[in-house]
Amino acid sequence: MTTFSIIVPVYNVEHFLQETLDCIAAQIFTDFEVILIDDGSTDRSGAIARDFCRLNSRFTYSARNNQGVSSARNAGTDLATGEYLYYMDADDKIVPDMLERCYASLKAHNADIVLFDADVFPIQSPDYPLYKGYYRRPAVASPLPSGEVLAESVAQNRFFTSPCCYIARRDVIGHLRFIEGMVFEDNHFFVALLTERSLRVTVLPQPLFQRRLRSDSITSGRKNRHHYDSMHRLLKETIALPFSAVPRQHRASVRVSLVDGQLRSIPSISYEAGITPALRLRNLAALWYAATRVSSRFLSARRIAISLFPELRQLKQRSARAGFSVGHSITDGRQ
Repeated sequence: MTTFSIIVPVYNVEHFLQETLDCIAAQIFTDFEVILIDDGSTDRSGAIARDFCRLNSRFTYSARNNQGVSSARNAGTDLATGEYLYYMDADDKIVPDMLERCYASLKAHNADIVLFDADVFPIQSPDYPLYKGYYRRPAVASPLPSGEVLAESVAQNRFFTSPCCYIARRDVIGHLRFIEGMVFEDNHFFVALLTERSLRVTVLPQPLFQRRLRSDSITSGRKNRHHYDSMHRLLKETIALPFSAVPRQHRASVRVSLVDGQLRSIPSISYEAGITPALRLRNLAALWYAATRVSSRFLSARRIAISLFPELRQLKQRSARAGFSVGHSITDGRQ
């Protein structure tokens, strides 16, 4: 059995794909397969991927009509044969010894999952100050049960869900798949993976992944109605999770914290998507849904006001930016 299956959805990344493929091929640890899923690219991405696969036997290429990144990852998961699965984006990079370090940690701790840090580039990006130092895992002693890792991530404010920043055994992923037809799908996948049952996790406080900052990416650009509908669905899917692997004494606080982050994002996204009377009511409906299922504390006067008038939060955020106050929200789908 191959040790690692690396699944790479490809969609219109002709300017970055070659660099991504080269950094994978340059891995010191060589027992891996790469599954490239061309999700209906309309630029030269498909040709670049096909040419690379012809010269590298560990790389395979599969093309299909555009169905979205979740569907592409799921298709790659179904094709994978490796002991461990790694999901990588086609415009990013990994350091040369990433697989080697992860394999050593997984085996040393007999772990199901390894989590690691990331850096961002290029430093010339206007978003660089926002994300520099953001992708950091919690300071914990490995190994640790998955529910405790999630609780520590939330407690230490080091919670992010990018599938490019962890590797998991294929058998513990099992039938879990990315929700198709929505963005922020990696949020649900990561939380479900860590909480539906207790897994053995090791944490590497090393930036093994390098995220490219792009203003035109799905999650970094201006939010639209699809982002808004996706956040609503994410809220309901998160609330429906059992969180059974999280220690009982932390279960309620972790659930409240994750739902709180999503509730804070909904009014902001509604404003970017073009606020309408209907969206104001949907903002309020999301608040009511969470309050009646998770915590009545969500129904505060301030939250109700922000839900109905998201412009208020935008004014506050503009004032904060003027004072160079920096924050992160769950609307970064690659966190």
